[in-house]
Amino acid sequence: MVLGVGTGFRSFPAALIVSVQSFEDPNVPVMVIMTTLTALVVLLPVAWIAGMRAPATLDRLDRA
Repeated sequence: MVLGVGTGFRSFPAALIVSVQSFEDPNVPVMVIMTTLTALVVLLPVAWIAGMRAPATLDRLDRA
């Protein structure tokens, strides 16, 4: 769960820097921030639900 969310959100600072330096419109960084917050609201519950599944055990891995 932590790896997936961390990987998905590490590009946020890069996107914010690019949006500030490349565009004159002040709404562009706001849209980057709003998109990131929306993704956070969606991905955290999904990651939590996915984390509730039973972890893989060696028994199940040996039979596959």
